[in-house]
Amino acid sequence: MKNVLLINFIIFSSIATTFSQTFREFDEKAVQYSKLGDFKSAKTEYSKALLFFPNHPIAFYNRGVQKLNLDDFEGAIIDFKKAIKNNIPEPIHSIRNIGSSYLFLGEFDSAIFYLDAALKIYPEFVPVIVDKGTTLFKKGKFEEALIELNKAIKIDSNFPLAYSSRGIVYQEIGKIDLAEKDYSIAISKGPYLFDPFNNRGNIRKEKGDFKGAYSDFTKAIDLEPNYFLPYFNMGVLHLEFGKFDEAITFFSKSIDLNPYDEQSYLNRAVAKAKAPGKDYFGSVLDFSRAIELNPNSAINHNNRGFTRLNLGDFELAIKDFNTTISLKPDFGLAYKNKARALLNLNEIEKACEAYKEAISLGEIIDDSELIKCQ
Repeated sequence: MKNVLLINFIIFSSIATTFSQTFREFDEKAVQYSKLGDFKSAKTEYSKALLFFPNHPIAFYNRGVQKLNLDDFEGAIIDFKKAIKNNIPEPIHSIRNIGSSYLFLGEFDSAIFYLDAALKIYPEFVPVIVDKGTTLFKKGKFEEALIELNKAIKIDSNFPLAYSSRGIVYQEIGKIDLAEKDYSIAISKGPYLFDPFNNRGNIRKEKGDFKGAYSDFTKAIDLEPNYFLPYFNMGVLHLEFGKFDEAITFFSKSIDLNPYDEQSYLNRAVAKAKAPGKDYFGSVLDFSRAIELNPNSAINHNNRGFTRLNLGDFELAIKDFNTTISLKPDFGLAYKNKARALLNLNEIEKACEAYKEAISLGEIIDDSELIKCQ
């Protein structure tokens, strides 16, 4: 299962300015670019403004916002710190965004430091409390995370991101019903949010509710049509319910949007092998691409070997099983699969040795497979 951890720190609207007409011109252009989703051009406009006004705190802040939109968290931190240094009004927003940027970078202690600093200025700033809860969750401190998120909801019961974030914590600790309830509340209060639909869809899939999961993933796709994750989840949904051709379509879309996602290739490979057409060759190609992305995965090599076994490419299959065993010597299934390939090459003695090793590792072998070893 893939879940997106929702971080709700970006302040998308630029801070209003009352400075010179020249700065306002840069600012207005940047705002228009930002509304169109052209964050790179918006960042460029604020960089131009800083050429004329090198100590302008608003320009630093708003350029930092554009860097956040571009996932340049290190650059954003630099700009927000410069905004604070140049005495930006209401520095709490810059402090909060620094903390949340560190959260995205995985530097959790630094994140907590800045988020706590923001809370010293405004102890009931709900978005910051939610960010702190999220940081604690990422540190594995689930109970502390729940305390913060419960606090946020108590202060503002209409803040949807607090419910969405708490749902993620509940889901992680196995309280699935509570998680689903929180995602539903988040959706009712923020129907424009992608993550609650995506995450509730995963829960409904686990519960066997194909129709409900399909509805949630469809809505997630509507909200984020250029993001690979809901297509991936829709593919998994169809794969688990035996709709293999449909699964292939969704995994293909996921790969189009993110050609570096190993799991999309692996799952499409499985779907191709199970689809009515039994596209084993296409399956091998997908497993090969997954191996390129993660060459040290024993399971990937074993799965490609098994597919080659189905194709009758026994020597290549054995090569894959040997690689699997070298990566994971206690992988009993790889020995079992290797034995089957060896039998097809009439290498009886080697096959029996592989079966013996598989049995020692706990694999159950049907008597019909062991006839030639008796």
